[in-house]
Amino acid sequence: MLQNRPFRAMVIPWVLDQTIVAMLSSLLPFYVQYVISPEEICEDSDPPIPITSMRCSSRMLLGIGLVCMLLAAIGSMPLWQKAAMGFGDYRTWLAFNFLNAITTILFILGRSSTVAIVLTILFAILNGAPIGASFLTDNILGLVIDYDELRTGTRSEATFTMFASFIPKVVSVPASAFPLTLLALMGFRDPVQGELQTQTDAVQWGIRTLGGARWARAVGWRGYGSYGSLVE
Repeated sequence: MLQNRPFRAMVIPWVLDQTIVAMLSSLLPFYVQYVISPEEICEDSDPPIPITSMRCSSRMLLGIGLVCMLLAAIGSMPLWQKAAMGFGDYRTWLAFNFLNAITTILFILGRSSTVAIVLTILFAILNGAPIGASFLTDNILGLVIDYDELRTGTRSEATFTMFASFIPKVVSVPASAFPLTLLALMGFRDPVQGELQTQTDAVQWGIRTLGGARWARAVGWRGYGSYGSLVE
């Protein structure tokens, strides 16, 4: 497999992608609770909004955001498929990654305000749109397998697909623990008797920065140049 140049080019972006996805999934509850903090917004409003209101629940905001992200991903899939048919899998995959990186950076702008609640849902929708193009990675893997058959004269689907499914399992565990370790080093304050504690500015900035870190996957785009040259 490592003698297949396009496949070697895919490994680093795959690792970066799975790393950032795992980091983002582990940080989303912290982002909603400590950066947006709907409960604090309700307490500071004039007049105060009852804490029992749905808009004052971090879990409700997180759930709405995830549902909106899922619906946006489903709704964007036909558009990505049409784009891939028109521009090719490779170019559309690059556009999908670029848009994914840009939309995730928006989480850095999070603040604790009523407007931020609406923006968080909007950011979730914008982040869901690129996710609808995730199938392009599998398409590219199929093309890599076809190229490998052209190069070696044999088919090795099982080997390539096994490796592709093995990467997320290896990467997800340390990637999920890494941001939580950083927050602990920054001085994260654990809840006391079920009550959330006010976090320092360093912790809040850490959550924003790590939550918007998917731009790091752009580092792996260069590796696809070798694949792109073969496609051309």
